[in-house]
Amino acid sequence: MPGNFKFLRNCSTEGNLLAENFAYFDVLASQSNENGTFYPISDYHELFNKNNNAHDPLQGCLRPIILLIGEIVTLLVEYSSLQASFDLPECDKYEVISNMIQKSNDLDKQIQFTKPDLTCLQFLKTPQELENHLTLFEIFQISAQIYLRQVIKKLPPVVPEIEMLFFHLKHDTTFLVKTPLRKNLGFPMLILGASATSKSDRTEVRQLFEQLIQSCGYMSGYQKLWIVVQKIWDLNSNGTLYVDWYKVTKQFGWRLNLGR
Repeated sequence: MPGNFKFLRNCSTEGNLLAENFAYFDVLASQSNENGTFYPISDYHELFNKNNNAHDPLQGCLRPIILLIGEIVTLLVEYSSLQASFDLPECDKYEVISNMIQKSNDLDKQIQFTKPDLTCLQFLKTPQELENHLTLFEIFQISAQIYLRQVIKKLPPVVPEIEMLFFHLKHDTTFLVKTPLRKNLGFPMLILGASATSKSDRTEVRQLFEQLIQSCGYMSGYQKLWIVVQKIWDLNSNGTLYVDWYKVTKQFGWRLNLGR
């Protein structure tokens, strides 16, 4: 397309919807953890903040949290590139780490206080549908908080703050796997699996994956995600290590998308 992404998002209502859909899958693509998003995250902010009534229905009310996950991805890639050249003077290295921690803390606050995009929920027909979508938003919100702590701060799952977040994530996910929104749980299920440490928690996560694979099909993304989670458990038997799930997917030679 001439002008690439900016042309697409401005050419028509259909183009805007396609651009939003592209941004959604780009943020949740596994390779973005290494290469960054295909277009700058600022382009996606500009797109999502446009004042229009046509939004990608796949994202529903998740649009604000998807942008923040994109910010985490951008910070991760930025910090990884700086780490690769950490032959800096000690004062410069200190400043880099300090800035990263400050950005991480700012992002964490934004994630905690962000609100769902209610414009996409006005067409729901029942209170149960509304509850399902709001629960999905909360699941992504909690998953983003864990994701930030894992990929930026490299915290292992046994850290109490991750254990608390894991407890709430498991509760909400157990509720949602029985609803029509179960096909949208790729990202939360990966985070949930990577954060499970005890035998009982891992048994519950295994049961959730089995439910999703059975209901969504063995060709669904959940089958591969379940293999990745099991590999993470093999590498981190007691939960005291931080395991980079993206490196696990690279070992398998897989490119995963967590948007479905």
